[in-house]
Amino acid sequence: MTVCIVTHCYPLHEGDVPGNFLPDFSDALRQEGHRVLILTPEMRGAAPLLRSEGVRTFAWSGGERRLGELKPYDPFALLAVLNLFRRGATALVDLIRAEGVDFCLAAWAIPGGFLCRRARARTGVPYAVWSLGSDVNVYGQKPILRRVVRRVLVDADLLFANSRGLIRAVESLTGRIPGFMPTNRLLPKAGIPDLDLGAGRRHLLFVGRLEPVKGIDLLVQAVARLAAEGADVDLHVLGDGSVRKALERDVLAKGLQGRIFFKGFADGATVD
Repeated sequence: MTVCIVTHCYPLHEGDVPGNFLPDFSDALRQEGHRVLILTPEMRGAAPLLRSEGVRTFAWSGGERRLGELKPYDPFALLAVLNLFRRGATALVDLIRAEGVDFCLAAWAIPGGFLCRRARARTGVPYAVWSLGSDVNVYGQKPILRRVVRRVLVDADLLFANSRGLIRAVESLTGRIPGFMPTNRLLPKAGIPDLDLGAGRRHLLFVGRLEPVKGIDLLVQAVARLAAEGADVDLHVLGDGSVRKALERDVLAKGLQGRIFFKGFADGATVD
């Protein structure tokens, strides 16, 4: 079977974080005997260092910006999004016809699922949507986009979601229960440094974007409470984001700088 994964987030350069689970997911499908193509808009330059074979990109007026970087109140950003939808739909139909695609998988309902739904109307090729958070938790909460997200999900031939909470959110929005399909990726084994974390203590590790939707603020509060109760627990935070500075100030104010450590962005080897 020839499968086309349609996504606006694919790691086109070494070190890219968005969609960094998709290359390994694609390789797993290939190991099962499937031919896998990736369709994604050009992001951050026209000469990507592709980790995986079969990647196709299409030009759009957003240039090197990622979709999540566009400001919703900027009229030029709105025009760029509409341009992405139009060019992406055309590119997907052309790819389906040229490569004999049998099935499309949208990573995120918006814009991937929208493009797949449009393509199915013109080619008859079925599609699935893999809900991954922002499509339901962000776009699905906005009045106009909510209707678009719901229609994309309701009409999909198959639905998946990457967490139990997201499964409930999709069910609430559509009345359909998606299958559980988590996101994960392989981490490199070479060059792992020896770390001295301190014997006799419990060490917690958070890896991810430091954004409210990820719940890092709740984790910091929980560790602070444990520390106040005398528990020997340390928290190591790998990642960066919009709430990092506020969390660091809170940790400093509580005198927990020796218990909660913010270490910034980390590559795969460091995490492993």
